[in-house]
Amino acid sequence: MKGGLTDIVFENKEIISLHDISKSDFAKNNPALISEKIRSLIACPVILKGEVAGILFIDDFKPRQFSERQKQSLNLLADLTGIFIGSSRRENDLKKVVRTAVINKRGDRRQNRRDRGP
Repeated sequence: MKGGLTDIVFENKEIISLHDISKSDFAKNNPALISEKIRSLIACPVILKGEVAGILFIDDFKPRQFSERQKQSLNLLADLTGIFIGSSRRENDLKKVVRTAVINKRGDRRQNRRDRGP
C-alpha cells in the first residue's frame, strides 16, 4: 500500500518502531495489522549496496516499547543478513562464471577435435 510502513522504511532506510499501532496512522493505511491484531512492531531495513533489499519485522500482540538494545540487536541482524545476501549473490555469480568457463572449455575441445579431423 503506497505510503505505508514498508514504503517509509524503503525510502528512509531507517528503523521504525511503533509502540502502539492502534494510536498510529499506520493502522489506518494497513488493515492487515488490525486483522492480525498486531499492536506493536519494529521494522528494520536490510541494506545491500546502499539500497534496501528487504525488511526484518518483529511484532507483538500487545503495546510495548522496544529498547535501544533490542533495536541495535535487530539492526545487527539486518546488517548480517545483508552481508549474507551479498555473499550468496557473489557466490552464485562466481558459479555462473565457472559454469560458463567449463562449457566454453568443452566447446573448445570439441572444436579442436573437429579441426584435427578423423
